[in-house]
Parts: sequence; structure tokens; C-alpha cells
Amino acid sequence: MRESRLYRILLIAFLIVVSLSVLYLGIKTWNTSRPGLESKRRLHMVLQVDGSALREGEMADALDRILEIIRNRMDEFGVSEKLVQKQGGDRIVVELPWSQDVGRGRALIGQTAKLEFKLLETPESTATILKKIDEVLTKVDTYAFVKEDKAQNETEKKGKESQVAKDVFGEEKEGHKKGIFTQHLESYGPTTAGFWVTIDEKPKVEFLLCQPQVTGVIPGDDEFAWSTRTEIFQGQEYWGLYLLKKRVELSGKYLVDAKPRYNEYRKPELQFTLTKQGGKIFAQVTGDNIDKPLAITLDGRVESAPIIRSKIRDSGIIELGGAATIEDATDLAIVLKAGSFPAPVKIIEIRVIDPSLGQDSVHT
Repeated sequence: MRESRLYRILLIAFLIVVSLSVLYLGIKTWNTSRPGLESKRRLHMVLQVDGSALREGEMADALDRILEIIRNRMDEFGVSEKLVQKQGGDRIVVELPWSQDVGRGRALIGQTAKLEFKLLETPESTATILKKIDEVLTKVDTYAFVKEDKAQNETEKKGKESQVAKDVFGEEKEGHKKGIFTQHLESYGPTTAGFWVTIDEKPKVEFLLCQPQVTGVIPGDDEFAWSTRTEIFQGQEYWGLYLLKKRVELSGKYLVDAKPRYNEYRKPELQFTLTKQGGKIFAQVTGDNIDKPLAITLDGRVESAPIIRSKIRDSGIIELGGAATIEDATDLAIVLKAGSFPAPVKIIEIRVIDPSLGQDSVHT
């Protein structure tokens, strides 16, 4: 009797051990076969935060805020598996599963997303400034752009800058100084709010705008800004160039929601909603500037510059310029809702890690 009971106890114990062993092996196999991030081909990025504009002691808080914003952007983008962590005192490491939309993911991560609303300079003041730019360029050697100096290295410096100019503009031609700046601008295009520059002329305009003779005649409260993307008009590809007032009339900190959609012409746009305080500010700005263009800028580039037709309060529309897609509108909504970075970031390293080739095998 005792032997029979002991046999049953041993049999039960054996079955329990066998069952636990099978369960353990099953869990271990399931865990090791799960498609975690480390077992996938993934995009590895290192971002560096520019803390030059931050006050002492603010970098740690800025890093934490940027980490949170990146995670929120990736969540909105639909990335469930990701690695976002700090590296040192001013860097952030991000790893995402490789996909066909990796370019969009990279743009979402590296974008500061600083949204600002600014008025354009008046047509009269713009014409005056452009005239001054043309005039000052007729008084200097466009192909050198250096001041005379007694320093011994000035001759070498002049030669180098002269060569840079020739590389940009081509060989100097007689009569090239007449309207040297405005000859590269076209005032006719999809909108009259700014000027249009062909993709071939853009390097020339950029070269001229960075010269000290030119920056010296641009008022301190004005600035030139390029469009976010190019636009095709009558078979020609253009960049938009705008003369803006530096004063920020409204910033993105007042934005509480943004939704992408198509307008009646099947062009993508963004419907945004402001806080109560933001609505008061926007109503004041738009009410005081009816029939004037208002530039909507993102990270210093003009997304669009629509004409204000009426007073706008706590909601409005952002028209996306150029050949924007609904994906552009969606991505813009994501970054705006997540908020802007408290400091600029720069992607200093980007590579693809392929685990099938080993951890050290990468594709730049």
C-alpha cells in the first residue's frame, strides 16, 4: 500500500518536472525567436544638440525634452520598436527598424520643427532694398568680393574668392554688373508674395546674399528666406525667395492640434488649432494686416505665404507650398503636435546595421 502511494507521488513529481521543463523550453524558444530590434536590419543615428543658445544648466533638461519629443514623433509615425537614449552630455542615439519609409523617419527625427508666423516686408521697402543691393554691387568687383587690406595674405584670399565666384557665375561678361542681383529674380510665378529663382540661379543668389556689401544694406529687422521646397510653374522649377520681417508675430508654442487634409483642389494642407491666448494674438495680427501676406515658416524656411483675407482667431489653414504631398502634410502635423526641440539638433552619424552580416557590418 505504501509502495503504491509512494509510486504515485513519484510519478506526479516526475510529470510536474517534465511539464515545467517543457514550459521553460517553450518560453525560452519563444523569447529567442521574437523579432526584436537587435535581430533586425536597422537605422542607427547619432544626433548632436547645439546648446550654444542655452543658459548654463539647461542642457540636461533640453536633452530630456528632445528625447520625449522624438519618442512622441515616432509613436505618431507608427514605430513601435525603437531605441532612443542619451549618449554623453549633448548627444542622442536613435535606432529604428529599416523600412521603405526610413527617409521620412530620418526627417521627422532631425527636424527642429520651429514654427513661426512672420509678415513680409512691404513692396515699397522691398523695392528700395533690392535697388540698394544692385547699386552696391556695381561698385565692387563681383568676382572678388574682398576689401583692400594691407595684410600679406589678402592677395591670396582675393584670388580664392574670385575663383569661387567664377565657379558659381561662370566667366565674367561685359555688362554683368547691371542689376547683378535682381537679374536672377523673377517676380512672376504662382504667387506675388515673393520672388522666384530657378534652380540654376539659386547658387548665384545665395553667393550674393552672403557678401558683406549686400548684408550691409539689408535692414537689421529684415531677412531673406527660401521656400521649403521647389515648385513647378509653366514647366520651370523654381525656389521661392522672400524678404521677411524678423519679428515673430506668432510661434508654434500656441498650437494645440494639427490635422492634414486635402483642399477643394486636392492639394494637401494642414488645419491647425491654437490655444485661447494664441487665438487672441492671431486675431490681432491678422485683423491688423488684412490683404497683406503672412509667411508661415518652419525652421527658417517659408512653407507658404498666403494673403490675409480676414481676421483669423483660434484656427486656420497652412497651405503647403511646392509639390507637397499628403505625406508631407501628415509629417508636418506629427512634428508640430509633438512640439519643437528646445535647441537645434544635427545628425552627425547615420548608418544601417545589418545583423545578418554581423554587428560591425554597416552600410553608410
